[in-house]
Amino acid sequence: MSTWRLIDLCQIVQERFGVSYSETGMGKLMRSLDLSWQTPRSRHAETDRAAQERFKKGLCASPRAGRGRPPRG
Repeated sequence: MSTWRLIDLCQIVQERFGVSYSETGMGKLMRSLDLSWQTPRSRHAETDRAAQERFKKGLCASPRAGRGRPPRG
């Protein structure tokens, strides 16, 4: 993931389009385009990414599997 600061966007717009914006002006432009500041969720230092991928793919059993009442029938 990359982070774009307003000052970076001002520089990119200047280089690519030859238009200069102040940081305030760029912020107003971003808001007028309904763009907002996004921050990623923090991750715990001991996160097991492999376990998370297995969970997403449905490869690990639910911790509640086999528990509870038997099905009615």
